[in-house]
Amino acid sequence: MTESIVWDGVALPGLAGKVALVTGGTGAIGWRVVTALAAAGMRVGVMGRSPDLVHRRTCEAPRALRERLYAVPGDVSDPAEATDCVETLVERCGRLDVLVHAAAVGDSGVPLADLTAAEIDRVHAVNVRGTMLMAQAAAAPMRGQGSGSMVLLASVAAGRAGARGLVYGATKAAVVRMARQLAVELGPDGIRVNSVSPGQTPTVLRGVDEPPGGPPVAARGGGEAAIPLRRRGRLDDYAGPVLFLASDLAAYVTGIDLLVDGGVAIRR
Repeated sequence: MTESIVWDGVALPGLAGKVALVTGGTGAIGWRVVTALAAAGMRVGVMGRSPDLVHRRTCEAPRALRERLYAVPGDVSDPAEATDCVETLVERCGRLDVLVHAAAVGDSGVPLADLTAAEIDRVHAVNVRGTMLMAQAAAAPMRGQGSGSMVLLASVAAGRAGARGLVYGATKAAVVRMARQLAVELGPDGIRVNSVSPGQTPTVLRGVDEPPGGPPVAARGGGEAAIPLRRRGRLDDYAGPVLFLASDLAAYVTGIDLLVDGGVAIRR
């Protein structure tokens, strides 16, 4: 269910009239970012692995936003599809100003002894290779324009170790590292690259073996006592920082990882 569009009518500098592509655009955070960017006046490409869900999402969006949304289904881990999605959106809209890379899958949470090579490879294919491929594809039109912003969704798991989640945490640490590397490499072309690390999200990330397009699963409650703000994150809590980094409000911000976790990371 879409939360209230709190950015409707808010003029965030550098967004109105521009073009964004959101990978993982049918997921909980991804879709919230899609609607927030569209409400801020952007034209937004919605990318996801399930063509049916991508088209259904865009067709069922609020009327005020629907005309700004473009369905561009594709798999971020496939080089041809990553390139095709970017090129299709550029052909339709004439440019690409913002990439929000929210596509990701979780691991099974099994201990090291039970991990399989197949699971390791599948999680890396989406979370690491997919990030690189989408950045590579999006950089081409942005370089031609001499401007652009990429926001990569990482996770607090990149810096906080637990009893499980070895593969997922390692891939998200790679995303944070990629944002820094890309910020240095693409900065001379006028392209900013940052990452956002969400904390306790309201839904469970889909597993690598789950087919795309299924309904979101609510995360189990509890654990709020360990969060300094004493609550779990809401979708708007994560969409707002993404909009900030995408906009000209962050025109001199690049290479950072913005923790959005209610203060969990400071309690290491």
